[in-house]
Amino acid sequence: QHGHAQAGPRGQSPQQMQELRQKKSQGEDEKQNTLQDDHGPKQEQREEQTPDAELEQQTLYTNVYDTTENTCMTQGVRLAFSPGFESALERVVADLVRKGDSRALDHLTSIKYVAAKASAGGLHELLRELADAGYALDLQEDAQKAVECVRRFVGKNLSVMHEPPTPSAVFQLALQEPDDTVLCRGAAKEQFDAVEWLNKPQALGPLVMSLDLDSTARGVAMSPDGKLLACASGENVTVFDRVTGELKCTLKGHSKAVSSVAW
Repeated sequence: QHGHAQAGPRGQSPQQMQELRQKKSQGEDEKQNTLQDDHGPKQEQREEQTPDAELEQQTLYTNVYDTTENTCMTQGVRLAFSPGFESALERVVADLVRKGDSRALDHLTSIKYVAAKASAGGLHELLRELADAGYALDLQEDAQKAVECVRRFVGKNLSVMHEPPTPSAVFQLALQEPDDTVLCRGAAKEQFDAVEWLNKPQALGPLVMSLDLDSTARGVAMSPDGKLLACASGENVTVFDRVTGELKCTLKGHSKAVSSVAW
């Protein structure tokens, strides 16, 4: 017995056991390499399938509003501005503005973008985007007019477009703008039951923004920095963001009607 090698499990010799261990080791290495090879292509494929921000925006924006067959509102509006996507459109526009890319105006001055913002309750944000674009972009005269047109349109129709009474309300309001404005031209291309205003004024009016108050405004004052607007209305003083029209706060507690306000 001392002159013979001891057998391993199941009668295997040490040499056979060593060969088995080598084969097992080689098999594990090949398996690991296979896993790595499988993981590599999947990772590359995943990266190739990931669209850039602009492509993502284009895909969503194409389906945001559908005015065919008199259906102006679709689920695409809610999808594009839902929490999961909130927004692809906003991110892209903000990126373009930050880069000084004039393509941001293609979205900001589009009636479809305005309508989508209205449907999503984002009109105040739209006014901020327009203001940022005006400061950040080197706009030519025509572009400045287009931005001003949209700013006035949104500002004076805030209360109506905040909760559009009909899906096509935003488009109808745009048709009531002068014929040569960017929003009127855009709305005229859409398909919906439009009402034509025969004697429509062909010049922009002086109204820039309309704000809702509980009662008659008896006093208005701009903050020294020009960012806030205070209104004396009833027994309250209401403070708005001058650029977006967003309500910032309401000062209550007055015993009688407030007749004036100052900073």
